Amino acid sequence: MPAFLDHGFLNNQVLGASLGTWLIALAVWAFIAAALVSLRILLLRRLDAASKSRGLPGVEEILRVALRSTLTSVLVVVALYAALVVTGIAEDVTRAVGHILVVVLLFQVARWGTGLIKLAVDRYGETHPQTPVSATRAVGIFARLALYSLVVLLTLENLGVDITALVTGLGIGGVAVALAVQNILGDILAYVSIIFDEPFVTGDYLVVGNQMGTVEKIGIKTTRVRSLSGELIIFANSDLLGSRIHNYEQMRERRILFTIGVLYETPHEKLAKIPSMMREIIEAQDKTRFDRAHFRGFGESDLTFEMVYHVQSPDYGVYMDIQQAINLGISKRFAEEDIGFPYPTRTLYMSTPPPPGNGVKEPPKRMPL
Repeated sequence: MPAFLDHGFLNNQVLGASLGTWLIALAVWAFIAAALVSLRILLLRRLDAASKSRGLPGVEEILRVALRSTLTSVLVVVALYAALVVTGIAEDVTRAVGHILVVVLLFQVARWGTGLIKLAVDRYGETHPQTPVSATRAVGIFARLALYSLVVLLTLENLGVDITALVTGLGIGGVAVALAVQNILGDILAYVSIIFDEPFVTGDYLVVGNQMGTVEKIGIKTTRVRSLSGELIIFANSDLLGSRIHNYEQMRERRILFTIGVLYETPHEKLAKIPSMMREIIEAQDKTRFDRAHFRGFGESDLTFEMVYHVQSPDYGVYMDIQQAINLGISKRFAEEDIGFPYPTRTLYMSTPPPPGNGVKEPPKRMPL
């Protein structure tokens, strides 16, 4: 101890240490607390200024949120515990302050977690504007509830409370509740999966089995789809994710395959020109990419040609407009080339057997084996 503190008054014992030692610990406490609080304020000001001028990347934004949610009282308790450890006095007091520090830090972790959850929810809402606000809020509430439940259990354990029986009881009760409401929980978990995995979003056109329509609302338990005929189709979220979903809104382009038939009487020279005619007609349309055109084969009443092209738009109306223009172009070009379309026809060849007794020997009949 310094000489200027070495006299009777400062030698008085308080909680196992001299008053002079306590004054030194108090000075160390004040210095550490002032340093921590000043450092927090300085860093927060710099991060706020950087956020306004250029925006912050992920790590710096997380640090900014953590500093904003850090309480000054927590820094003071940390400084007190550090001062007691540095001076090495009053082990019983240091141990008690250590228990208080753990509780305070757990509460501070809950605040940090709350701030980071809010940041994650806000960022997700900004990058996925089609996601309902209620959905992201619900996920944030569930995450905060889980975080605070964990913090409370850890706090009780730190205070000496036996939480084994409590956790066991909660586990048994949770299993019972889960069994009672397993269908509802399944739909809720499916809802969370839909929100974050995004197999579809509001406004997408879906085909599920023999049902089809546009997604109007994604709810916690059900998803509502408006069919083409006007009625509302309601799917349970778990049933919807368990089905094969055709999402036409995610389609980049459409691959179209169609066939036409011409008369068997069409001359060979004109048959050979038809693939090039198809190419010219298809490539003349906007938003199309020609793939192929071939003389596919001999049908019952026609010579069949097969064409494939791509519509560079997912819009069904655009595809139908293009196909209509192609059909009109084919009709016009075939009329100019005098190429006819066949009617579905079938020719039957019939023969009359000769009357009996005219000397013609009947062929032997075949007997089944």
